[in-house]
Amino acid sequence: MTLGYWFDPCCRFGLETSYLSLGTTVDRFRVILASAADLVLTASGTATLEAMLLQRPMLVGYRLSAPTYGLIRALDLVKVPHVSLPNLLAGEALVPEFIQERCRAEVLGPALLDLLDELGIADNTIVLFCADHGDYAGDQG
Repeated sequence: MTLGYWFDPCCRFGLETSYLSLGTTVDRFRVILASAADLVLTASGTATLEAMLLQRPMLVGYRLSAPTYGLIRALDLVKVPHVSLPNLLAGEALVPEFIQERCRAEVLGPALLDLLDELGIADNTIVLFCADHGDYAGDQG
């Protein structure tokens, strides 16, 4: 049986929530949330560096619009082999990256579950979605 959980980070840390939206809450406390997480699924950017510094296992995903990605490929603008900061800094693939067509739920979901299995925590996990680009679940109408 699968149970759904609503995790309110403010309740966990004893903070007042009546005036905070979910987006504000997640944004203000994302480092606390990431440090408490067993695994982080994040977009490429500074959040990957935060997760690395917090020593959290992670999966990195990023998807551009098709015209933007096509233009970047056609003009050969990207000269680096990786997009996440931990991989760029190390010069090798430390964390898995799921870019463009690989950045889909049907690809990310199994990869996330496999990593949870590898870490031995798949049976005791609650998944929390948060973004650092304003794409909060509550803002989607």
